[in-house]
Amino acid sequence: MRLPTYCRHKATNQAYVTVRRGDKREVIYLGVYGSAESRRLYAEVIANLGSPASPKPPRLPAEPSPTPSPSATPPATPTPSPSSSPTVGACFDRWAAICRNYYRLPDGRVSREVEDHHRSWEPLVTLHRDRPIGSLVRLEWAEVREAMVKRGWCRKLINQRWGRIVFGLRQLSEEGLVEPTVVLLAGLKSLRPGRTAAPDRPPVLSVSLDTVRATQKELNPVVRDLVELQLLTGGRPGEVRQLRFGDLVWDDPRPGGGGGTPVAIRPLRHKKAYLGRERLIPLSSTARLLLAPYLAVARGADAFVFLSPTRALPIDSRAYGKQIQAAAEKAGVPHWHPNQLRHWAATETRRLLSLDAARALLGHSSPTTTLVYAERDAAIAQAAAEALEKALKPKEPPPPEATQR
Repeated sequence: MRLPTYCRHKATNQAYVTVRRGDKREVIYLGVYGSAESRRLYAEVIANLGSPASPKPPRLPAEPSPTPSPSATPPATPTPSPSSSPTVGACFDRWAAICRNYYRLPDGRVSREVEDHHRSWEPLVTLHRDRPIGSLVRLEWAEVREAMVKRGWCRKLINQRWGRIVFGLRQLSEEGLVEPTVVLLAGLKSLRPGRTAAPDRPPVLSVSLDTVRATQKELNPVVRDLVELQLLTGGRPGEVRQLRFGDLVWDDPRPGGGGGTPVAIRPLRHKKAYLGRERLIPLSSTARLLLAPYLAVARGADAFVFLSPTRALPIDSRAYGKQIQAAAEKAGVPHWHPNQLRHWAATETRRLLSLDAARALLGHSSPTTTLVYAERDAAIAQAAAEALEKALKPKEPPPPEATQR
Protein backbone atom coordinates (compact mmCIF):
# COMPACT_ATOMS: atom_id res chain seq x y z
CA MET A 1 0.00 0.00 0.00
CA ARG A 2 1.30 3.41 -0.97
CA LEU A 3 1.55 5.92 1.87
CA PRO A 4 -0.33 9.22 1.40
CA THR A 5 2.10 12.06 0.81
CA TYR A 6 2.76 14.91 3.22
CA CYS A 7 1.94 17.91 0.99
CA ARG A 8 2.06 21.67 1.12
CA HIS A 9 -0.70 24.12 0.08
CA LYS A 10 1.41 26.95 -1.35
CA ALA A 11 -1.20 29.71 -1.10
CA THR A 12 -1.62 29.32 2.68
CA ASN A 13 1.57 27.43 3.63
CA GLN A 14 -0.61 24.69 5.14
CA ALA A 15 0.37 21.05 5.30
CA TYR A 16 -2.23 18.54 4.15
CA VAL A 17 -2.64 14.90 3.31
CA THR A 18 -5.12 13.22 0.98
CA VAL A 19 -6.51 9.86 2.11
CA ARG A 20 -9.09 7.52 0.65
CA ARG A 21 -12.30 6.66 2.47
CA GLY A 22 -13.85 3.95 0.36
CA ASP A 23 -14.36 5.38 -3.12
CA LYS A 24 -13.94 8.98 -1.98
CA ARG A 25 -10.89 11.08 -1.28
CA GLU A 26 -10.63 13.26 1.80
CA VAL A 27 -8.24 16.17 2.28
CA ILE A 28 -7.06 16.67 5.86
CA TYR A 29 -5.27 19.88 6.81
CA LEU A 30 -2.54 19.48 9.40
CA GLY A 31 -1.39 23.00 10.30
CA VAL A 32 1.62 25.07 9.31
CA TYR A 33 3.79 23.25 6.80
CA GLY A 34 7.01 21.92 8.30
CA SER A 35 5.97 22.40 11.93
CA ALA A 36 6.37 19.63 14.48
CA GLU A 37 2.61 19.69 15.15
CA SER A 38 1.77 19.08 11.49
CA ARG A 39 4.27 16.20 11.37
CA ARG A 40 2.70 14.66 14.46
CA LEU A 41 -0.81 14.93 13.01
CA TYR A 42 0.42 13.42 9.74
CA ALA A 43 1.78 10.43 11.64
CA GLU A 44 -1.56 10.00 13.46
CA VAL A 45 -3.45 10.07 10.16
CA ILE A 46 -1.19 7.39 8.72
CA ALA A 47 -1.52 5.29 11.86
CA ASN A 48 -5.32 5.52 11.85
CA LEU A 49 -6.11 4.73 8.26
CA GLY A 50 -8.41 2.01 9.59
CA SER A 51 -7.00 -1.01 7.79
CA PRO A 52 -5.29 -3.94 9.60
CA ALA A 53 -2.72 -3.98 6.83
CA SER A 54 -2.01 -0.31 7.26
CA PRO A 55 1.65 0.37 7.87
CA LYS A 56 2.85 1.83 11.08
CA PRO A 57 3.39 5.59 11.13
CA PRO A 58 6.76 6.54 9.72
CA ARG A 59 9.49 7.34 12.15
CA LEU A 60 10.00 11.07 12.09
CA PRO A 61 13.63 12.10 12.15
CA ALA A 62 14.68 14.49 14.86
CA GLU A 63 14.81 18.01 13.55
CA PRO A 64 18.31 19.40 14.06
CA SER A 65 18.60 22.95 15.34
CA PRO A 66 20.30 24.84 12.52
CA THR A 67 22.94 27.43 13.14
CA PRO A 68 21.32 30.86 12.90
CA SER A 69 22.29 32.79 9.80
CA PRO A 70 21.13 36.14 8.39
CA SER A 71 19.38 34.42 5.49
CA ALA A 72 17.75 31.67 7.55
CA THR A 73 13.96 31.77 7.83
CA PRO A 74 12.49 31.80 11.35
CA PRO A 75 11.15 28.47 12.57
CA ALA A 76 7.42 27.91 12.03
CA THR A 77 5.25 28.27 15.08
CA PRO A 78 2.71 25.60 15.97
CA THR A 79 -0.85 26.27 14.88
CA PRO A 80 -2.89 27.53 17.85
CA SER A 81 -5.94 25.57 18.84
CA PRO A 82 -9.34 26.92 17.74
CA SER A 83 -10.31 27.83 21.31
CA SER A 84 -7.24 30.05 21.67
CA SER A 85 -7.90 32.06 18.52
CA PRO A 86 -9.33 35.59 18.83
CA THR A 87 -13.07 36.12 18.80
CA VAL A 88 -14.96 37.21 15.71
CA GLY A 89 -15.59 40.60 17.35
CA ALA A 90 -11.88 41.11 18.03
CA CYS A 91 -11.01 40.20 14.45
CA PHE A 92 -13.58 42.65 13.12
CA ASP A 93 -12.31 45.45 15.37
CA ARG A 94 -8.77 44.87 14.13
CA TRP A 95 -9.82 44.72 10.50
CA ALA A 96 -11.94 47.88 10.86
CA ALA A 97 -8.86 49.71 12.20
CA ILE A 98 -6.80 48.47 9.24
CA CYS A 99 -9.51 49.60 6.81
CA ARG A 100 -9.54 53.13 8.22
CA ASN A 101 -5.85 53.47 7.38
CA TYR A 102 -5.87 51.44 4.14
CA TYR A 103 -8.90 52.88 2.33
CA ARG A 104 -8.04 56.54 1.98
CA LEU A 105 -8.91 59.02 -0.76
CA PRO A 106 -6.15 61.13 -2.31
CA ASP A 107 -7.11 64.03 -0.02
CA GLY A 108 -6.69 61.84 3.08
CA ARG A 109 -10.38 61.31 3.85
CA VAL A 110 -11.69 57.82 4.62
CA SER A 111 -13.20 56.06 1.59
CA ARG A 112 -16.72 54.66 1.48
CA GLU A 113 -15.14 51.24 1.11
CA VAL A 114 -14.73 51.23 4.90
CA GLU A 115 -18.49 51.40 5.31
CA ASP A 116 -18.91 48.61 2.75
CA HIS A 117 -16.61 46.35 4.79
CA HIS A 118 -18.58 47.15 7.96
CA ARG A 119 -21.81 46.11 6.26
CA SER A 120 -20.19 42.97 4.89
CA TRP A 121 -19.00 41.77 8.30
CA GLU A 122 -22.20 42.74 10.14
CA PRO A 123 -24.04 39.37 9.69
CA LEU A 124 -20.95 37.44 10.81
CA VAL A 125 -20.46 39.64 13.88
CA THR A 126 -24.16 39.51 14.76
CA LEU A 127 -24.20 35.70 14.78
CA HIS A 128 -20.79 34.89 16.27
CA ARG A 129 -19.30 37.99 17.94
CA ASP A 130 -18.02 36.14 21.04
CA ARG A 131 -17.04 32.89 19.30
CA PRO A 132 -13.34 32.13 18.68
CA ILE A 133 -13.03 32.54 14.94
CA GLY A 134 -10.98 29.37 14.65
CA SER A 135 -13.84 27.33 16.10
CA LEU A 136 -16.21 28.07 13.20
CA VAL A 137 -16.63 25.07 10.95
CA ARG A 138 -17.47 25.11 7.26
CA LEU A 139 -21.19 24.66 7.88
CA GLU A 140 -21.30 27.69 10.18
CA TRP A 141 -19.61 29.86 7.57
CA ALA A 142 -22.26 28.71 5.09
CA GLU A 143 -24.97 29.61 7.62
CA VAL A 144 -23.59 33.15 7.86
CA ARG A 145 -23.91 33.54 4.11
CA GLU A 146 -27.40 32.05 4.25
CA ALA A 147 -28.28 34.81 6.74
CA MET A 148 -27.34 37.30 4.03
CA VAL A 149 -29.76 35.55 1.66
CA LYS A 150 -32.55 35.78 4.26
CA ARG A 151 -31.99 39.53 4.50
CA GLY A 152 -33.07 39.82 0.89
CA TRP A 153 -29.67 40.81 -0.48
CA CYS A 154 -29.23 40.04 -4.17
CA ARG A 155 -26.80 37.37 -5.36
CA LYS A 156 -24.13 39.74 -6.72
CA LEU A 157 -24.16 41.84 -3.56
CA ILE A 158 -23.72 38.73 -1.39
CA ASN A 159 -20.78 37.56 -3.52
CA GLN A 160 -19.18 41.00 -3.27
CA ARG A 161 -19.61 41.24 0.47
CA TRP A 162 -18.47 37.69 1.08
CA GLY A 163 -15.38 38.49 -0.94
CA ARG A 164 -14.68 41.41 1.39
CA ILE A 165 -14.93 39.11 4.42
CA VAL A 166 -12.47 36.62 2.92
CA PHE A 167 -10.14 39.45 1.88
CA GLY A 168 -10.13 40.77 5.44
CA LEU A 169 -9.45 37.30 6.87
CA ARG A 170 -6.57 36.87 4.44
CA GLN A 171 -5.00 40.13 5.62
CA LEU A 172 -5.48 39.15 9.26
CA SER A 173 -3.86 35.81 8.49
CA GLU A 174 -0.81 37.57 7.09
CA GLU A 175 -0.60 39.50 10.36
CA GLY A 176 -0.69 36.20 12.26
CA LEU A 177 -3.93 37.04 14.02
CA VAL A 178 -5.93 34.14 12.54
CA GLU A 179 -4.89 30.74 11.25
CA PRO A 180 -4.71 30.20 7.47
CA THR A 181 -7.24 27.38 7.92
CA VAL A 182 -9.86 30.03 8.77
CA VAL A 183 -9.35 31.56 5.33
CA LEU A 184 -9.78 28.15 3.73
CA LEU A 185 -12.95 27.37 5.66
CA ALA A 186 -14.48 30.77 4.83
CA GLY A 187 -13.60 30.49 1.15
CA LEU A 188 -17.03 29.39 -0.05
CA LYS A 189 -17.77 29.13 -3.75
CA SER A 190 -19.57 32.11 -5.24
CA LEU A 191 -23.33 31.88 -5.52
CA ARG A 192 -24.34 31.02 -9.06
CA PRO A 193 -27.41 32.33 -10.86
CA GLY A 194 -30.33 29.94 -10.60
CA ARG A 195 -28.61 27.89 -7.89
CA THR A 196 -29.57 29.96 -4.85
CA ALA A 197 -32.57 31.61 -3.24
CA ALA A 198 -30.82 34.98 -3.46
CA PRO A 199 -32.55 37.06 -6.13
CA ASP A 200 -30.85 38.47 -9.22
CA ARG A 201 -31.69 42.09 -9.79
CA PRO A 202 -32.50 43.16 -13.34
CA PRO A 203 -29.74 45.08 -15.12
CA VAL A 204 -29.69 48.86 -14.76
CA LEU A 205 -31.40 50.39 -17.78
CA SER A 206 -31.66 53.90 -19.10
CA VAL A 207 -34.44 56.20 -17.91
CA SER A 208 -36.60 58.04 -20.42
CA LEU A 209 -35.98 61.77 -20.81
CA ASP A 210 -39.69 62.50 -20.36
CA THR A 211 -39.60 60.82 -16.95
CA VAL A 212 -36.56 62.86 -15.94
CA ARG A 213 -38.12 66.14 -17.08
CA ALA A 214 -41.32 65.46 -15.14
CA THR A 215 -39.26 64.64 -12.03
CA GLN A 216 -37.11 67.76 -12.32
CA LYS A 217 -40.18 69.98 -12.02
CA GLU A 218 -40.69 68.66 -8.46
CA LEU A 219 -37.05 69.02 -7.33
CA ASN A 220 -35.41 71.93 -5.55
CA PRO A 221 -33.10 74.04 -7.77
CA VAL A 222 -29.82 72.51 -6.58
CA VAL A 223 -30.88 68.88 -7.09
CA ARG A 224 -32.50 69.84 -10.39
CA ASP A 225 -29.16 71.23 -11.60
CA LEU A 226 -27.33 68.13 -10.37
CA VAL A 227 -29.60 65.97 -12.50
CA GLU A 228 -29.12 68.27 -15.50
CA LEU A 229 -25.33 68.20 -15.14
CA GLN A 230 -25.39 64.41 -15.07
CA LEU A 231 -27.43 64.42 -18.28
CA LEU A 232 -25.01 66.84 -19.95
CA THR A 233 -21.81 65.05 -18.92
CA GLY A 234 -22.65 61.40 -18.29
CA GLY A 235 -20.88 61.74 -14.96
CA ARG A 236 -21.34 59.43 -12.01
CA PRO A 237 -23.59 60.74 -9.22
CA GLY A 238 -20.65 61.08 -6.83
CA GLU A 239 -18.53 62.96 -9.38
CA VAL A 240 -21.27 65.58 -9.72
CA ARG A 241 -22.40 65.77 -6.09
CA GLN A 242 -18.87 66.12 -4.73
CA LEU A 243 -17.61 68.49 -7.41
CA ARG A 244 -15.13 70.96 -5.96
CA PHE A 245 -13.76 74.21 -7.37
CA GLY A 246 -10.32 72.63 -7.60
CA ASP A 247 -11.69 69.89 -9.89
CA LEU A 248 -12.49 72.36 -12.68
CA VAL A 249 -10.19 72.82 -15.68
CA TRP A 250 -10.10 76.42 -16.98
CA ASP A 251 -9.28 77.71 -20.44
CA ASP A 252 -7.16 80.53 -18.94
CA PRO A 253 -5.84 79.08 -15.68
CA ARG A 254 -4.53 81.45 -13.03
CA PRO A 255 -2.44 80.84 -9.92
CA GLY A 256 -4.71 79.73 -7.11
CA GLY A 257 -7.44 78.42 -9.43
CA GLY A 258 -10.00 79.91 -11.76
CA GLY A 259 -9.42 82.03 -14.80
CA GLY A 260 -11.57 82.33 -17.89
CA THR A 261 -14.21 79.67 -18.45
CA PRO A 262 -14.34 76.09 -17.12
CA VAL A 263 -13.93 73.68 -20.03
CA ALA A 264 -13.80 70.33 -18.21
CA ILE A 265 -13.90 68.56 -14.87
CA ARG A 266 -10.91 66.60 -13.63
CA PRO A 267 -12.20 65.00 -10.41
CA LEU A 268 -9.56 64.09 -7.87
CA ARG A 269 -11.94 61.53 -6.36
CA HIS A 270 -13.45 59.03 -8.73
CA LYS A 271 -14.00 55.29 -9.06
CA LYS A 272 -10.58 54.44 -10.54
CA ALA A 273 -8.49 57.07 -8.75
CA TYR A 274 -6.81 54.40 -6.60
CA LEU A 275 -5.39 52.86 -9.79
CA GLY A 276 -3.74 56.14 -10.75
CA ARG A 277 -6.07 56.80 -13.68
CA GLU A 278 -7.07 60.31 -14.63
CA ARG A 279 -10.70 61.15 -15.35
CA LEU A 280 -11.54 64.08 -17.64
CA ILE A 281 -15.18 65.15 -18.15
CA PRO A 282 -15.64 67.77 -20.91
CA LEU A 283 -18.17 70.55 -20.43
CA SER A 284 -20.45 71.75 -23.21
CA SER A 285 -21.54 75.39 -23.45
CA THR A 286 -24.85 74.54 -21.75
CA ALA A 287 -23.02 72.83 -18.88
CA ARG A 288 -20.83 75.94 -18.44
CA LEU A 289 -23.88 78.17 -18.27
CA LEU A 290 -25.42 75.87 -15.67
CA LEU A 291 -22.30 76.11 -13.49
CA ALA A 292 -21.84 79.88 -13.88
CA PRO A 293 -24.11 80.98 -10.96
CA TYR A 294 -22.44 78.51 -8.61
CA LEU A 295 -18.94 79.65 -9.63
CA ALA A 296 -19.74 83.34 -9.18
CA VAL A 297 -19.15 82.97 -5.45
CA ALA A 298 -15.42 83.04 -4.78
CA ARG A 299 -14.42 80.04 -2.67
CA GLY A 300 -11.31 77.93 -2.11
CA ALA A 301 -10.19 75.01 -4.27
CA ASP A 302 -11.48 72.48 -1.70
CA ALA A 303 -14.94 74.07 -1.46
CA PHE A 304 -17.89 72.18 -2.92
CA VAL A 305 -19.73 73.68 -5.88
CA PHE A 306 -23.16 72.24 -5.00
CA LEU A 307 -24.31 72.62 -1.40
CA SER A 308 -27.46 71.42 0.29
CA PRO A 309 -30.09 74.18 0.59
CA THR A 310 -30.53 73.38 4.28
CA ARG A 311 -26.87 73.10 5.33
CA ALA A 312 -23.48 74.13 4.00
CA LEU A 313 -22.49 70.57 3.02
CA PRO A 314 -22.67 68.54 -0.20
CA ILE A 315 -25.82 66.54 -0.76
CA ASP A 316 -25.46 63.01 0.61
CA SER A 317 -25.77 60.13 -1.84
CA ARG A 318 -28.78 58.64 -0.08
CA ALA A 319 -30.46 62.03 0.20
CA TYR A 320 -29.88 62.58 -3.52
CA GLY A 321 -31.59 59.31 -4.42
CA LYS A 322 -34.44 59.79 -1.94
CA GLN A 323 -35.22 63.28 -3.21
CA ILE A 324 -35.40 61.96 -6.76
CA GLN A 325 -37.69 59.11 -5.72
CA ALA A 326 -39.99 61.48 -3.79
CA ALA A 327 -40.15 63.88 -6.75
CA ALA A 328 -40.87 61.05 -9.18
CA GLU A 329 -43.69 59.82 -6.97
CA LYS A 330 -45.11 63.34 -6.72
CA ALA A 331 -44.90 63.75 -10.51
CA GLY A 332 -46.66 60.42 -11.04
CA VAL A 333 -43.83 58.80 -13.01
CA PRO A 334 -41.97 55.52 -12.35
CA HIS A 335 -39.23 55.54 -9.75
CA TRP A 336 -35.66 55.84 -11.00
CA HIS A 337 -32.24 56.45 -9.48
CA PRO A 338 -29.29 58.74 -10.37
CA ASN A 339 -27.16 55.98 -11.96
CA GLN A 340 -29.76 55.64 -14.71
CA LEU A 341 -28.83 59.12 -15.93
CA ARG A 342 -25.37 57.84 -16.79
CA HIS A 343 -26.96 54.98 -18.71
CA TRP A 344 -29.12 57.47 -20.60
CA ALA A 345 -26.04 59.48 -21.57
CA ALA A 346 -24.25 56.33 -22.75
CA THR A 347 -27.27 55.17 -24.77
CA GLU A 348 -27.77 58.54 -26.44
CA THR A 349 -24.07 59.00 -27.24
CA ARG A 350 -23.90 55.57 -28.82
CA ARG A 351 -27.04 56.29 -30.85
CA LEU A 352 -25.91 59.72 -32.02
CA LEU A 353 -22.19 59.02 -32.51
CA SER A 354 -20.66 55.62 -31.77
CA LEU A 355 -19.85 53.08 -29.08
CA ASP A 356 -16.29 54.43 -28.91
CA ALA A 357 -17.61 57.91 -28.23
CA ALA A 358 -19.69 56.57 -25.34
CA ARG A 359 -16.63 54.79 -23.97
CA ALA A 360 -14.56 57.97 -24.12
CA LEU A 361 -17.25 60.13 -22.51
CA LEU A 362 -17.84 57.72 -19.63
CA GLY A 363 -14.12 57.18 -19.02
CA HIS A 364 -14.12 53.47 -19.83
CA SER A 365 -10.66 52.32 -20.96
CA SER A 366 -8.30 49.47 -20.17
CA PRO A 367 -4.99 50.31 -18.46
CA THR A 368 -2.97 49.04 -21.47
CA THR A 369 -4.65 51.41 -23.94
CA THR A 370 -4.98 54.51 -21.76
CA LEU A 371 -1.77 56.10 -23.04
CA VAL A 372 -2.44 55.16 -26.68
CA TYR A 373 -5.93 56.70 -26.75
CA ALA A 374 -5.40 59.60 -24.34
CA GLU A 375 -5.33 62.41 -26.92
CA ARG A 376 -8.00 60.90 -29.18
CA ASP A 377 -10.33 60.30 -26.25
CA ALA A 378 -10.32 63.99 -25.33
CA ALA A 379 -11.60 65.00 -28.76
CA ILE A 380 -14.15 62.17 -28.92
CA ALA A 381 -15.43 62.91 -25.40
CA GLN A 382 -15.84 66.60 -26.30
CA ALA A 383 -17.86 65.65 -29.38
CA ALA A 384 -19.98 63.34 -27.23
CA ALA A 385 -20.68 66.15 -24.74
CA GLU A 386 -21.81 68.42 -27.57
CA ALA A 387 -24.04 65.63 -28.93
CA LEU A 388 -25.71 65.25 -25.52
CA GLU A 389 -26.23 69.00 -25.41
CA LYS A 390 -28.12 68.84 -28.73
CA ALA A 391 -30.14 65.82 -27.59
CA LEU A 392 -31.36 67.71 -24.51
CA LYS A 393 -32.49 70.80 -26.40
CA PRO A 394 -36.24 70.83 -27.14
CA LYS A 395 -37.11 70.27 -30.75
CA GLU A 396 -38.14 73.42 -32.64
CA PRO A 397 -41.65 73.42 -34.17
CA PRO A 398 -41.81 73.17 -37.94
CA PRO A 399 -42.20 76.42 -39.94
CA PRO A 400 -45.77 77.53 -40.76
CA GLU A 401 -45.30 76.79 -44.48
CA ALA A 402 -44.45 73.15 -43.78
CA THR A 403 -47.46 72.84 -41.47
CA GLN A 404 -49.89 74.12 -44.10
CA ARG A 405 -48.62 71.66 -46.65
